[in-house]
Amino acid sequence: MTAAVDKYFDSDGVQLRYIEQGYGEPVILLHGFTRNIEQGWVNYKLFDRLSEFFHVIALDARGHGKSDKPHSDVYGKQMYVDIVRLMDHLKLESAHLVGYSMGGRLSLKTTIHYPKRVRSTLLLAAGAGRSDEGRQLWSDLSESLETAGQLHPLMKVLWSNRKPPSERQLTAMNANMMDGNDPLALAGVARGYHELGVTTDDVAAITTPLQVVIGEEDAAARSDADRLCRDAPHATCILVPGTDHFSLLLRPELATYIVDFLLQVS
Repeated sequence: MTAAVDKYFDSDGVQLRYIEQGYGEPVILLHGFTRNIEQGWVNYKLFDRLSEFFHVIALDARGHGKSDKPHSDVYGKQMYVDIVRLMDHLKLESAHLVGYSMGGRLSLKTTIHYPKRVRSTLLLAAGAGRSDEGRQLWSDLSESLETAGQLHPLMKVLWSNRKPPSERQLTAMNANMMDGNDPLALAGVARGYHELGVTTDDVAAITTPLQVVIGEEDAAARSDADRLCRDAPHATCILVPGTDHFSLLLRPELATYIVDFLLQVS
């Protein structure tokens, strides 16, 4: 299959890149923090697989991939408003949202604030994080990115083994995840992350079809996913054994979970 062509649109002065492929109901894919379209979807064959059934659109979030990377505080709320602006640009009345990690947070916020624009919501390695939780982590992370270009505070939280990562392991992970990234732009994302939090009432009011797929050993997002599954009365949840925050994307059955859910709600 030929590679999808890069396209761009203006989102309140920020140029954002997206790709699209396939026909049918629109599905927007939203990657995680430090990732991009390729690292989030294309390299795992998920983009091609989903485009066999749907009109799939993958977005490079602001501050990531080939999208603009402002160093000012234009993240937070703007990151989920970008999704609505993408739909406006494509003249889509509504779309299904599939988000991994940070992309899941963006999907959930869009669902809560723009319910008429969302047909269904599927969260991967994500849940109902609250704005008052994790503030110290994201503050430490923004400072670490600004001063040293390092993700170490976040890496320690994402590490699923009981034994803390060594400096050598942290350095290797940081080099991998920062490749192609702008530390000052990511620091801006980190500073605005508290705006992606939700309340119990927000989640309880969701009427959109909603599913969560979470790794059993996901040290970062498991508690948020459990909270979402508890607070959203009609949410369905899939717990994947032997899987952490990163390895979920490697599971061959993940594509089947996504396709099955989207076909069911289409």
